[in-house]
Amino acid sequence: MIKLSKKLIDLITNARTNVVQLANTSMVITYFEIGRMIIEELQSGESRAEYGANLLAQVSKDLTQNIGKGFSVQNIERMRNFYLVYSNSSKDLRNSELFLKSSYELRISENSVIL
Repeated sequence: MIKLSKKLIDLITNARTNVVQLANTSMVITYFEIGRMIIEELQSGESRAEYGANLLAQVSKDLTQNIGKGFSVQNIERMRNFYLVYSNSSKDLRNSELFLKSSYELRISENSVIL
C-alpha cells in the first residue's frame, strides 16, 4: 500500500468515527431535551403531571406518527427520567474542576489537529 493510500484510509476512518460520535452525542442531547421539555413545559416543572400517563401516551402517539419507531411511552418515560436524574448533576459536573480541566485539554487537542 502506498503512503498516500494509508493517509487517505486513516483520514476516512477518523471521519467516520467522528460522525458516529457526533451522532451519538446529538441523540443524547436530544433525549435530554425531550425530557426537559416534558418536565418544564408540559408538567410545569413538576416531576409528575397529574395527567402524566395520558400526557406521555399522547406524546408517544404524536411522535410515532410523525417520526417513526423509538418513541413508545416507556421510552418517553426513560427520556423524562434521564432529564430528572442528570439535570442537577450536569450543572455540578459542568462547574467542576475536572470538567473545566478536561474541556481545556480537549480544546487544545482539537486545535492541534491538522486537516
